[in-house]
Amino acid sequence: MKFMTEVTKFTDVSQVTEAPAFGDGAYIYGLTMEGARWDVKAGVVKSSNPKELRCAMPVTKIVPVNADKYDNKGYYMCPVYANMQRANVYSAQVSTFSLKLHNDDSNNPDRWTLASVALLLQDELAV
Repeated sequence: MKFMTEVTKFTDVSQVTEAPAFGDGAYIYGLTMEGARWDVKAGVVKSSNPKELRCAMPVTKIVPVNADKYDNKGYYMCPVYANMQRANVYSAQVSTFSLKLHNDDSNNPDRWTLASVALLLQDELAV
């Protein structure tokens, strides 16, 4: 059993009207992305906008898949940390989420690894 993530176009949790069907995953909300941004319209990872260190992620669906059907080609395996102190022992990596890449980047997910792109469960700079 493995997990894939599907980032929705819902930018606010109030837009989710019903839970996924049983066995079809779960929605999560409240993550922030550091080092890049999520393009809601295109549904892919993009470079950050100028002067934007972090961006809020849309509602994300975590979907279980059988290991034999798991295919991460065209995805960036993005680390998920507890908070922005990710170099600190107090912020361990808690998971890895598969984020869809633009066709131009699908053969080079290392670009985002080199940019230190990560998802954060807690953003200390959030209000």
